[in-house]
Amino acid sequence: MISRCYPHRQQDVPPAFGDDLFSVLEKFGLVASCTLLLVQCGTRESTRLFSELDAFARKNHKNADGIEIQIPDQETVWGVFDEFAPGKIKSAIINRPEFLTEYNEKPGKDFPLSLGIKSDLQRFGILSRETYWPDDQKSREQRLPKSLAVAMTALLAIRVIGVLCLLGLGGWLAVSLVSGSHGDLLHLVPETVKSKQAELDQLRITQQYLTVWDKILTPRSQAWSAMDFFLALIPEGHDVVCARLKYSIRQSDAKPGGAAAGNGASGFMREWIIEGTCSDQGRDHLERLREGSTISTLLTSAAARLNDPSFTPSSDRIVRVVLREETNPQFSISAKSGALPYSFHLVVTQTFAGSDPLAIPLLPKPKPGKAT
Repeated sequence: MISRCYPHRQQDVPPAFGDDLFSVLEKFGLVASCTLLLVQCGTRESTRLFSELDAFARKNHKNADGIEIQIPDQETVWGVFDEFAPGKIKSAIINRPEFLTEYNEKPGKDFPLSLGIKSDLQRFGILSRETYWPDDQKSREQRLPKSLAVAMTALLAIRVIGVLCLLGLGGWLAVSLVSGSHGDLLHLVPETVKSKQAELDQLRITQQYLTVWDKILTPRSQAWSAMDFFLALIPEGHDVVCARLKYSIRQSDAKPGGAAAGNGASGFMREWIIEGTCSDQGRDHLERLREGSTISTLLTSAAARLNDPSFTPSSDRIVRVVLREETNPQFSISAKSGALPYSFHLVVTQTFAGSDPLAIPLLPKPKPGKAT
């Protein structure tokens, strides 16, 4: 419930009655649905209030469909007063002179008319300072104490001042660093310069030494990887029987003017030699290994399965497959010895060029020591 008194100021309706009333209702969200009980205090024609509100709503496009206005007569008002507060409300309290249209200002009045609405700006200033809090003990307890409000304002000011101080300190440090970086350079003696240069050269030599040995110690051939790739070459089943396997890795010969001479690295090669017997189906499988797409697929699959980059095909790596087949002399159809009809000799060679990332670095030849 909101109770407000609007002085008439010697007019039939209060000045800017519609503007003030809608400002209060919109502030509390009561425009959509509310009931207004307007108690007339000496107004001669109460219907003027309806006309004022209707004209204001039409002019300012206000939605007044949810507002219900009731204006009780004098007998109803005093009946309610006598019911809830019998004998406590006097007529002098309601019929105050400044609320009556019949009131005329006279010298020596008890209620000075100091409130004068001169413009919309002044009216807005008056409404903005209104708290709409009832003046009772419960409402005063719910208000923010003045001392606490002052303390909160002081803390906010201290916070702002602290932030400004931190920004000033950061700016001062930045200016100091910039000024120091553009100051006079440190004058070093020639002996100190030579000493620091010698330390730098030594660090560079150590870095090169560690880089070379890191490349030398890079894994290039691992037993489980070599055996896994061998098993990928031979199909499962009894169509191919391996009788002998030989695996080797060796460094390629560095030729003058080749890739090895250009970047100080030498290539190498890995070789799988497989001998055994096979059937007609096994022979067809071995024949397909000669195709470049087949062997490249096997290498790519091995690189992904073993997480071994040495099997990844590239332009610096050459893979060659050589297959030699002949009739197995131990095979006899009538004897049914279980031997397969063909014997084979398969050689798979993977060559790494000197420009390959896995190429073996060439160590420089040791310099002969000076005679003492």
